[in-house]
Amino acid sequence: MPTVLVVDDDVGFAEGLAACLRSRNYRTLVESNGDAALVTMAGREVDVALCDIVMPGLLGPGFLQKAQSVPGQEQLPVVFMSTLPEERVSRMFDGYAAYLRKPFTIAQAIETLERVMVRPRRGRAFVPGDARSPLPPLPPSNRDAARER
Repeated sequence: MPTVLVVDDDVGFAEGLAACLRSRNYRTLVESNGDAALVTMAGREVDVALCDIVMPGLLGPGFLQKAQSVPGQEQLPVVFMSTLPEERVSRMFDGYAAYLRKPFTIAQAIETLERVMVRPRRGRAFVPGDARSPLPPLPPSNRDAARER
């Protein structure tokens, strides 16, 4: 089950979005600002972050930079969410995985999450559902053979 970190200072919006994602089998974490989100990420594996751009404390672009410097999260896809036009956002910032302009539908959010999570992340094995190793299986070790006796 993928873990989505929702970061937005509109707590009602963030909680509502998280509830919709949970109903579609996503694990969610919710924070109201970038600083708190970084603390929440510590020691947890997050698959994608949905992050507002303008909020108190650490802004979305600052969160993006710091989140991707967390060990194990270097390839974290961060999806910016804002009422700003995407053309303006793309001129001001880069490095984000995708953009959702508010208001957006849950279907748009799910499609965006699925699209940005398709890319394999460094440090994590990517194994398609029916993939098999092209290598022959390893012979049992002496210890394994001893257990079978």
